[in-house]
Amino acid sequence: MRYIEEYEAKIHLEELLEQVQNGKQIIIMKGNSPIAKLLPFAKNSVKDVQNAIDDLRAFRRKQTLEINCKSLKDDGRK
Repeated sequence: MRYIEEYEAKIHLEELLEQVQNGKQIIIMKGNSPIAKLLPFAKNSVKDVQNAIDDLRAFRRKQTLEINCKSLKDDGRK
C-alpha cells in the first residue's frame, strides 16, 4: 500500500490510476490524516451474487412470525 500527499495525488493522478488498475492500493493523506483510499474496482461475480441470494433465502426460512392470518383478519373486523 502506498501513501501519498494530497498535492502529489493531484499532480500524478493519471499515474496513480494506472497503479490502482494494476492492483495497488493508495492512501491519499492531508497532513498526517488519511482522506481517501484508491483501490481497484471489484466487480461482483455471478457466484458471489448467487451465494448472497442463497444466504438470504436460508435466513428467511429460519424466521417466523408468531401471528396467524385468522387473528389478523379478526383484528381488522374490530
